[in-house]
Amino acid sequence: MIDRNFSFAGRTEFIPIVEILQLIGGASNRGQLIIEAGTFRLDLYFDEGAIAYFDPFQCSRRLLPLTGYGDLREIPKPALARAERQKAADDTPLVKSFVEQGLIQPYEAREVSDFIGREALFELLSRGDPLTYRYRGLAELPDFAIEHDGLVDVTPVLLDLNDQVTQWRDIQRIFPDPDAPVNRYPDHVQAMADLTLTLGQIRMLAGMQDGQSLRQIADSVGLPLHEVHINMVILAQEGVVEPNCSIEVLTDLMLGGD
Repeated sequence: MIDRNFSFAGRTEFIPIVEILQLIGGASNRGQLIIEAGTFRLDLYFDEGAIAYFDPFQCSRRLLPLTGYGDLREIPKPALARAERQKAADDTPLVKSFVEQGLIQPYEAREVSDFIGREALFELLSRGDPLTYRYRGLAELPDFAIEHDGLVDVTPVLLDLNDQVTQWRDIQRIFPDPDAPVNRYPDHVQAMADLTLTLGQIRMLAGMQDGQSLRQIADSVGLPLHEVHINMVILAQEGVVEPNCSIEVLTDLMLGGD
């Protein structure tokens, strides 16, 4: 079913991955784009110039915000590790493994694959190191891609991710080192009293210990590092946690400065 000969391949020192995505999106071919950074890999399946299916090999979150679900759905660490091992071994999509393990319902698979796939693409776009990519044409999409085919236009995805990457680079000034300790203000409970916290922020604060780094918080809570980073910046602006920067830098970001 799959043609093993790649139509083209390269590294992003020469052509940015965004331009590769735009090139494929401007065509009407059916195919598979493999994007890698070290051991991190995302496969994108295309049909009629649109993204038919996001197929990540790793997932950086264990808490899933699902439509119509009042809380964050949790994927236990062992279950996620099992799904990632199975993906590496026999190419079983992560969401298919989640369904088989009873962690999500079959009708939720498309939403979950789209959500974690976009996050995987964001992680690749926000990296400073070069990416490698390979593209090959397909006579037919794999069965799992056909079953959950959503045909997402490339341009809106890239525009949204570009905004996220720009925001990410700005907020890194507040906590520039993800391995540095983060502490709450002594009066953080009083500061929280007037806030309407999101479910993710509640989970982070409940599981956070003073002196933990952003990376440690992300791992213990089950959220991607960039999401923890963004929420910690919000909490720093609200006087709940201490920023790892000067007050001038924090104020500049709050005012929308460059």
